[in-house]
Amino acid sequence: KVAVGIYAPYQDVYSLMGNGAPKDLDLWSATKKYIGPEIPSTLRSHGYDFDVIDDDALSSVDPTRFPVIVLPRVHNIPPETRDWLRKAEAAGATILRVGGSLELGEAVDDLLQPLQAHVAPPVDCSTCVEDARGLGVIHGVTDHHDIYLLANTTSRTISTPITVNTEKQHIEEWDLEEGALVRNHAKHTTLNLEPYEATVL
Repeated sequence: KVAVGIYAPYQDVYSLMGNGAPKDLDLWSATKKYIGPEIPSTLRSHGYDFDVIDDDALSSVDPTRFPVIVLPRVHNIPPETRDWLRKAEAAGATILRVGGSLELGEAVDDLLQPLQAHVAPPVDCSTCVEDARGLGVIHGVTDHHDIYLLANTTSRTISTPITVNTEKQHIEEWDLEEGALVRNHAKHTTLNLEPYEATVL
């Protein structure tokens, strides 16, 4: 299950598009630029998968879908979107507002700490060494398995302790190229990745 929904603030972006260069007429590109890289990077690098949701999509999205909803630099939203967000909040969702003037949810400066307070990261790196900041994590779920893709996105070797947050008792590491079992792990284990190497648990 995707833990985080990032709201795409199209109304705010629309209001700025007329003043930009012709390339800014691409709404999605302009929205991506408006949100900026920091929020997606923070989520990805700490193992949180996310969906981007917009006003049109919300009509078909269950308000209970996301445990956490992030509002990036949001100032204006349609009434229907405000109603949906209030329903999500009433159903237990946490709304984190990063910048913007919209009076909805909890205003935060640093997204990571309040996010982790509401949703545990798939891979806990609280004991990681400093050089592990380039460790990227993507978490997927099937009917019977949790799947973790861990990638060293840096040009240096990463060797660090990690904790895999799962109810499963049996953890296997698989070779991506060979499709073969490499070794078994405990939940608290040491991860060793060469530069730009990735592995699957």
